[in-house]
Amino acid sequence: MASGPYWNEDVMIANSEMPHILAVGDSWFWYPLNNLLNPVFNLWNGHYVILALGGNGYNAGDLVKPPVRQQFADCLDDYSRSIKVILISGGGNDIAGMEDFLAIIKPDCSAAKRYRACFRPGQPKRMLDAIAGAYRELIAVARAKVPDAVIVTHNYDHAIPSGAGFLGFGHWLKDPMDQARVPHAFRQPVVNALIDGLGARLAGFAKRYQNVVWVKTTGTLARRDWANELHPHPGGFEKIVKRCFKPVLAKYLKW
Repeated sequence: MASGPYWNEDVMIANSEMPHILAVGDSWFWYPLNNLLNPVFNLWNGHYVILALGGNGYNAGDLVKPPVRQQFADCLDDYSRSIKVILISGGGNDIAGMEDFLAIIKPDCSAAKRYRACFRPGQPKRMLDAIAGAYRELIAVARAKVPDAVIVTHNYDHAIPSGAGFLGFGHWLKDPMDQARVPHAFRQPVVNALIDGLGARLAGFAKRYQNVVWVKTTGTLARRDWANELHPHPGGFEKIVKRCFKPVLAKYLKW
């Protein structure tokens, strides 16, 4: 029996196991030591096998490009009889970091009178639509290959632009807003608008497709639950799983 989620398919195969939960996504599935998948795995004391695809730093577009998309499709084919739930986590990296964030907001927001005036023309709709397009493709592939599996998405939480990083990595939210001179009163509303906009698009998929579920994860974490600008502490991830994911997954996986 596995001692935790598999982040390497070869190891899973060597252990003669097949996934019940296929997770494709970014650092919320891959973050070292603490991530969403560990507490999901612990919900059933390891009774269900989890295989993760993707990687740290991946944006939503990366999930529908080789090699991830091909591996995703292959796994859906190879393990179609065992997969019960498909978890998707993508979009957080698309709206964070110097390059991506500065593509969303104006070069100089110092004169803005409201937070929405900080966005470039057409933003954040253009960026959020691109993220939604990647989700749409992943959902289409999954529904075509494993039509009975439940597809579960989430929209992170309202990250705090504090400037906190991790082992030299950072510059995700505060630094680009410093460069663009975003008024401090508008910084949290700008982040919230991006996260809530992603949630609105994921909620739309859940309404459109019977086997797609959106887990609303926003509003779960307190300031003390964040390890840095993008990732919660282990206790924060556990809180999200117990409060948000557990009631949903319990409908589809037996205890």
